Amino acid sequence: MAQRNPLTPVVIATAFTFLCTWEGVTYTAKHERIDPPGVITVCNGITNYDQPNLKTGDKFTKAQCQKLLSGALPKYDACIQKYVKVDLPPRRHVAMLSYTYNEGCGHFRKTAILRELNAGHVQAACDHLLDHENTTARHIVLAGLIRRRRAERVLCLRED
Repeated sequence: MAQRNPLTPVVIATAFTFLCTWEGVTYTAKHERIDPPGVITVCNGITNYDQPNLKTGDKFTKAQCQKLLSGALPKYDACIQKYVKVDLPPRRHVAMLSYTYNEGCGHFRKTAILRELNAGHVQAACDHLLDHENTTARHIVLAGLIRRRRAERVLCLRED
């Protein structure tokens, strides 16, 4: 069976650049105060959910971080492939990849974003990126997350 929305080189390159813009980078693994207890983060948002052996204090190089992010993208794309039942133009694909990478597959599959996408309601799906639940972490509204969701929404609305 052919993949509906393949993870093309254009999608990978655009997603990589987009994620690096919003995730920032840290080369030493640590717990971020906005993350749930027990979540350790390194590089461009790689967590111990992606790398189960990750421990606070682990150190990585730029090249290692790039490799980890490149290796993580197919996992999040597999979630999109599994749950999104409509074709996604490349930029909308990147928006969904960014959102899923940030929130996780378990969260993505329960969202109004996914329901509206699958119903063919693109505008509504993209607008749901700005919902309160998608712009907060641990019930704290984060200006950076609002900016990220606005940027994802712009990509989501693109038809090319």
